[in-house]
Amino acid sequence: RTPQRFNEIVIFEHKANIKKYELEYFSGGKWTSLFAGEKSGRVKQHKFAAVKGEKVRIKINSSDTAPSIAEFEVYDEPTL
Repeated sequence: RTPQRFNEIVIFEHKANIKKYELEYFSGGKWTSLFAGEKSGRVKQHKFAAVKGEKVRIKINSSDTAPSIAEFEVYDEPTL
């Protein structure tokens, strides 16, 4: 796979069930953390300095009930 540049991840849940989670990307044969912690609400938006990776994943550490992710979006947004 060719690494792709990205600088934003947005997660949409049907209900706000996910409490603690981590976002990681895979590059150069290893996983690297982008975010670890808590965000409330159905929409969880993360903007960060651009990175290049082959894969992105979410690791859910705690939730109120079973997670129900409606969309998991990865973007390379232009910077102003």
